[in-house]
Amino acid sequence: HDTLDGDGSIYLSLKKHDVSELQIALLSNALQPVFDAKRSSREGDSFVLTLDSAHVVARFEYTPVANPQHPVLVEREGDELVASVSVLPLIEQTRVLRVVIEDNLANAIRAAGEGDALTDIVADEIFAAVIDFHKDPRQGDELELIVSKSYLGDRFIRYDEVLLARYRGQVVNHTGFHYQDPTGVNGYYDERGQSLARLFLLKPMDYRRISSHFNRRRFHPILKKNVPHLGTDYAANPGTRVHATARGRVTHAGWNGGYGKMVEISHPNGYRTRYAHLSRIHVKKGQSVEQKTLIGRVGATGRATGPHLHYELIRNGRHMNPTNVNEDRRGAPLGPESLPAFAVHRDRMLARLPAV
Repeated sequence: HDTLDGDGSIYLSLKKHDVSELQIALLSNALQPVFDAKRSSREGDSFVLTLDSAHVVARFEYTPVANPQHPVLVEREGDELVASVSVLPLIEQTRVLRVVIEDNLANAIRAAGEGDALTDIVADEIFAAVIDFHKDPRQGDELELIVSKSYLGDRFIRYDEVLLARYRGQVVNHTGFHYQDPTGVNGYYDERGQSLARLFLLKPMDYRRISSHFNRRRFHPILKKNVPHLGTDYAANPGTRVHATARGRVTHAGWNGGYGKMVEISHPNGYRTRYAHLSRIHVKKGQSVEQKTLIGRVGATGRATGPHLHYELIRNGRHMNPTNVNEDRRGAPLGPESLPAFAVHRDRMLARLPAV
């Protein structure tokens, strides 16, 4: 029995157990029709290997950490190894929970016995365009959630859906109801049926610590003088994924002096965004991108003291504070034909919340 380590390599794990190259090759060939080991294996995947007295593979049971309900089984049938994928039934449960912010969202959700994946859904999917969880929360703010989760037996597998999220704070108040309109489009809508989505996301990375905020005068740590800092720096580990905050077209993807490796994107209504000091760039000039498209990874190229992302938002040649871009903006509303059914759904969800 073994668990894949950081390299996520089945081959290296089997080599540690003195499995011969021939047996690894035969096992790999058997897996190929049902499981792409090179692309799909991940750190944390586990397996149980059975060898016979001649050190020949008799049985190989592999459980992907991301999809444990689909274990892969390889068994010897005569002179051949034959692979199959099982489908284990998942149990769905819905939990209603209320968390109180003491210092930050992630800690509050952990204190409620839930995982970081739920924090990511709340911060990076539901409220990504309307709540800045780095600056908006205050001690005592409340978050109520109705969450659908899947279990394999008594083992938690994943969060399937957040049906409702209501944030009541001293600075911001937002409620999001998950709803699918008649055309099949899913989204989160407020009490009036207006989308929580906006033209821009508030952050170009998933929930991370911000190291330096928008400031028109800042002492530059390398140049040793006050220079405008017309953007926001996000401290993050090298290689952290960076995404486009809005749909648009890439106007620059390459080196740009002190910015290092940089991507610039042109957006509707005269907006541009810049993503600087990248270690890698995943888009090309002229390419169309959507909101959340992966465009690069955090680095320290150009004039940077350490790994971070420098993000700028510009409209008609003037730099803007990225955290203010969505202030006083409303989301697209559901059509009149959808509102009656949405209102029923909304009221049904609200009725499931405990009275305060």
